[in-house]
This record gives sequence, structure tokens and C-alpha cells, in this order.
Amino acid sequence: MKNIIPDGISKSELVEILRELKTYRTFRKKLGKRGVSAFAAERSWEKTLRVEYFPSFEKKDVENVLSTAFGKDYAEGYRTVWKENPSLSGGIRVFFGDEMADLSYSRVERVLRNS
Repeated sequence: MKNIIPDGISKSELVEILRELKTYRTFRKKLGKRGVSAFAAERSWEKTLRVEYFPSFEKKDVENVLSTAFGKDYAEGYRTVWKENPSLSGGIRVFFGDEMADLSYSRVERVLRNS
């Protein structure tokens, strides 16, 4: 049988590569396309804060709402991505990695409809 392990790679390095591949497979299987970016963020230790807001809101007003809801240093240690979302009926949604805080009117409408 031919040796398929490249020269210069130790067993511990191969075990680490296998662990990374299994993690990637799990992310991809459970999260789909989003799993690729989640895997990359986990490997780089990058923390992302994504803020979606209704297009008629100004960014300054959204920042005021965020600082009121989460404190003045809400974005400390996070790379912040701002995105207008016309499908919201108003308000904002904040994503901390894979977690979401929904402060939108769409959520209120959904809760009232289901109660």
C-alpha cells in the first residue's frame, strides 16, 4: 500500500486538520451557505455585529436605539455591519454572531397575530 501522507506533516497536525474538516462539515450541514462564513469567523476569532434597520430610519437614530437598549459600548470588540432591510415593518434587528435580538415592528405584528 502506498503512503498517502505527505512528508513533513505530523500525526498531530493531521488530527487537527481532520477536526477542522469535521467542524466545517457540521457548520455547512446545519447552517448551509451561512455555515461557510460562520466557520471562517470562528477560525479568525472575528466577532460581527450586524444591524438591520428599516430604510426610512437614519443611522444616527438606530445607533441611539442600540445604545439605549444595549448600553453605550454595544459594539465594543465587534466589527459592525449596517444593512437596510425593507422587509421590516419598522424597527431594527441586531445579530450577534448567530444570535438575534429582534426589536422590529414585524416581530410585534407576529406576536399579536399569534396571540
